[in-house]
Amino acid sequence: MNESLAYKLTPAGHEEQQPKRKYPEPDRHLENALKEWSRHSSIWGVQNLERAAFQSKYEKAEELVKPLDISIDQAYGLILNYQDSANPDITDAGIFLTALYNNSPERIFTFDLEIEKLDHLGFMLAAGKTLIINCKKTNAIGRYSAGNIVNFASATTLAQASSGLAINYGNVGDQWFAYENRGTAINYGTVKGEFGAESKGCVIDFGKCKEMGSFATGHVIGNSKTKFVDVKSAKVVRLNPSVKTEFNLYILDLKKRFSYHGNIQKIIEEIRKLGPMPAQKIPDDLDAILRRSKNA
Repeated sequence: MNESLAYKLTPAGHEEQQPKRKYPEPDRHLENALKEWSRHSSIWGVQNLERAAFQSKYEKAEELVKPLDISIDQAYGLILNYQDSANPDITDAGIFLTALYNNSPERIFTFDLEIEKLDHLGFMLAAGKTLIINCKKTNAIGRYSAGNIVNFASATTLAQASSGLAINYGNVGDQWFAYENRGTAINYGTVKGEFGAESKGCVIDFGKCKEMGSFATGHVIGNSKTKFVDVKSAKVVRLNPSVKTEFNLYILDLKKRFSYHGNIQKIIEEIRKLGPMPAQKIPDDLDAILRRSKNA
């Protein structure tokens, strides 16, 4: 999938849906790789939430896909072929897809398949990669990701233990968004559970969340309605647009730049403007502003 195609996709639930795309027939070698990966994956069990289990599944996927020269669309066609299959079971195949993303020369990907059981999209997404989630409903997204996750879907969790940039325009369920986050997470949508719990990075709420920042030690920035709970950080700010400090003006500018108005390309361009390490650029800028205000 090329970058221009990624820009043209309509985020689910935001605008009139475009006609469904047709996917090419999957490569036989890719199909064999998925089946072998599924057999390996089942050894650990789909309910094993330990990082070692996920790590093993990812490493096996990367080993299998590295020799392959296939398109991401072929992989999507393969996943669709097995969406109702028990053998191979594609429940955890978000990990397999992410290994393909990471080994592709492309840098921007859009996932738009309506397969509710598919889990762990963007697991360990590499730095420099951007994944746009454009389906209606999915499960865990972006666990341990170092890349950029842009979510328009309803997800169970988003960006757990992520060190990358995660932006939510959709809905995150009763669990969490940016739990143990070490990167930057920005919410424009709805988080029914906790946002930024135990975060060491930067979490910013422009939308709605049940509660925010419990035991967080990094930047925790909320709006007038954000409910802060047990925040341990000294960098807690409730944004007041009427107060024209350098810090507030930076956050207001950030809010404007990443607000979604039907143009995914604009969001991608804004991410690019943040440089090679966007998740670190924002907290670094905020820290510099705080130092200047302290020394003024």
